[in-house]
Amino acid sequence: MHFTTCHPEHLEDLARICASELGNYHYWIQRLDGYLNLEGNTQFARNKRIVYVAVEKGKPVGFIAGHLTSRWECDGELQWFFCHSALNRTFTTEKLFTLMRNWFVNQGVKSVCVNVEPDNYRIRDLYSSFGAKVLNDQWLIWKNIKRRQKHRSA
Repeated sequence: MHFTTCHPEHLEDLARICASELGNYHYWIQRLDGYLNLEGNTQFARNKRIVYVAVEKGKPVGFIAGHLTSRWECDGELQWFFCHSALNRTFTTEKLFTLMRNWFVNQGVKSVCVNVEPDNYRIRDLYSSFGAKVLNDQWLIWKNIKRRQKHRSA
């Protein structure tokens, strides 16, 4: 397995990953393309953004995306986090999160927010395992992303 920044050839595989959980492959092609080309309608987003991709046996199996923002008085926002690694899901999620965290730190970001549906317990537990706290019903926050959080299994 290796990790890389997103390239145009990853787009279709990333859309398949999103569609496998949320449906509508064509929507995800357009949404991801817009996000990568700074054309998406991501409220409060600043133009600086990054997508890291986990590649297993030549195919993307997960990704994490984030950008600078002014939402909720945060400096960064985690946009998406998907992982379908068959080999080692825990390692893959930890590595993707660490890459994203380091990118935020290198951008001078202190606080990071992420939107999560209230009934999405699996993802809420994952983000909590990386130190996120509840901001409100829809949002979680890392108040100090620079501080390394010890990952605990969700």
